[in-house]
Amino acid sequence: MTKMILIITNKEDVTVDYIIRLLAKDGIPYYRFNTEDLFSNVDIRFMIDGDQFILFDRAKEAVIDLNDVKSVYFRRPGIPDFKNVENISEDERRYLIREALAVLDGIYKRLRHCFWINDVFKIREAENKIFQLEFAKMIGFKIPKTILSNDADFVKDVFKDSNCTDLVIKAVKSGNVNPRKAETIIFTSDICLDEISDSNIKDFPAYIQEKVEKKSDLRSIVVGDQVFTAEIISQGDDTAKTDWRKSSNLLEHRVFELPEDVKRKCIAITKRLGLVYSAIDFALDKNDECIFLECNPNGQWAWIENRLKLHISNRIEELLVDGRII
Repeated sequence: MTKMILIITNKEDVTVDYIIRLLAKDGIPYYRFNTEDLFSNVDIRFMIDGDQFILFDRAKEAVIDLNDVKSVYFRRPGIPDFKNVENISEDERRYLIREALAVLDGIYKRLRHCFWINDVFKIREAENKIFQLEFAKMIGFKIPKTILSNDADFVKDVFKDSNCTDLVIKAVKSGNVNPRKAETIIFTSDICLDEISDSNIKDFPAYIQEKVEKKSDLRSIVVGDQVFTAEIISQGDDTAKTDWRKSSNLLEHRVFELPEDVKRKCIAITKRLGLVYSAIDFALDKNDECIFLECNPNGQWAWIENRLKLHISNRIEELLVDGRII
């Protein structure tokens, strides 16, 4: 049986279309598993003692044997909502969702023998910015002074002692309050010391950094042992200066050649986090130094390929087809 590539995502994910087009063109067997379809359109036929792990796609009449999966591309899985199930309470619906998530985790673990971009459990661990910054500092990246605390006096004293007056506040893991609504994203924002008080941080810690005086922003896409970098010209737009994602304007993008030592560190931190792929954000400061901000273990890349004609999808396909980092 020819080994296949399993793509785990949702119906709305257009990024995987780049990979699917390449796989189809090259005649590589694959299956796109839109996980919100689990049970409603995709049946499971598992017989644990018989080592049978089958997904059956009713719409495509396709049988997917998980034992035949060679590589997994883990993108943006959806969550079954069970809205098709009638006459159940909200508590029962939430229970079914929790059970479905447990089934999905079981599927992911059943595929642990496969090559992953990226291992879902490593993604979950790597998403935490505190965890990332520890590794970044260890590897040798320059990072901003960073404080996480719900003690306002402590925060103020540290930044005053360091003569840091320009600060930003951000989320520890993800700024997406409600994944279903883009308008609920919390962006990195400016904050001054006078705004920090017990009344607004004592109940939940603030994640605050020294603000970097930037020339521009960089996003480096690491795929195995290759690094593709876009420079985002953000400082000419007031809404983009602190967080370029806030801007509603189409910001200029340029191909950027990272210094070799920074490239090596990008590959090193990706590996240390247990990842094959990562999207690393830097601030390029006034001295042309790359200041590490964060690593997105499952960050977006398709818009960079579109804008700059970088062959990111080709590299992802190569690794999935080979089943290892070449």
